[in-house]
Amino acid sequence: MKKSFTEFTKACCVLVFLILTASTGVNAQYCTSTATDIDDAWMTNVTFAGIDYDSEASLYSDFTAISGTVVPGATYTFSTTVSFGGFNYTEKAGLWIDWNQNEVFDPSEFYTTATCNTEGCVLTTQVEVPVDAVPGETRMRVQLRFGTNPTFTPCGSFPYDEVEDYTINVQSGVCTPPNFTYTVVNDCEADNYDVTALLTDFGTSTFITVYLTRSDAVPVNPVTLIFALQGQTVNILNNIPFGVTVSASIEGSNPICNLTRNFAQEICPAENDEPC
Repeated sequence: MKKSFTEFTKACCVLVFLILTASTGVNAQYCTSTATDIDDAWMTNVTFAGIDYDSEASLYSDFTAISGTVVPGATYTFSTTVSFGGFNYTEKAGLWIDWNQNEVFDPSEFYTTATCNTEGCVLTTQVEVPVDAVPGETRMRVQLRFGTNPTFTPCGSFPYDEVEDYTINVQSGVCTPPNFTYTVVNDCEADNYDVTALLTDFGTSTFITVYLTRSDAVPVNPVTLIFALQGQTVNILNNIPFGVTVSASIEGSNPICNLTRNFAQEICPAENDEPC
């Protein structure tokens, strides 16, 4: 009986050891990445898909407790703000998002920005979520690297700058944002312009509400457009004075598909309205 109990205890210990070993492996699947010198440049803010996080300089930061939310098929703007330690270097940012959740940052999951070299400059890029992105929580890794064309690798160490990890929550379903074509029509004699929109595609939204803001602080009522108007041209704003800019945030039935659009404006020549 004692022998049986001893054998049972050993079996339990082996089982516990295997479980602990497996758990440790699950929590440490992603490769590590770190910079080796933080004195030159670092990221002070990362903004993406609901993430808007300010941070201090660090070789590596685990910010996986901070998450953003995306929907397959939608495109989101990534941006990071750069600070320098005394001399303005040329910097570039790259990021990976593990869309297939295989805990490997694949080359197809990589996005990169342009470069900048002034204090407080902002590096941006557009990230299109694949339609086959696996729903659930996954990881985003962001690297700031020195140089005009640095070689980005998701793992290992590299000199200068910084690495930050975040969590991205991929929701199920496909989100297709609306696709409108905006037109600015100038009235040079009246020194104003109109804005119209061709409602080419409502995407996955059944209605769209356009919230308008004028740079002269004149209030503008929001405009709600229903799906039945798809394919038609509608007036958005009329008689906007030259010199006043207009911006619009578009909200639909799926708030994750919201977009922000900026209207361009043209100003008539001061001496001769004919070219308008």
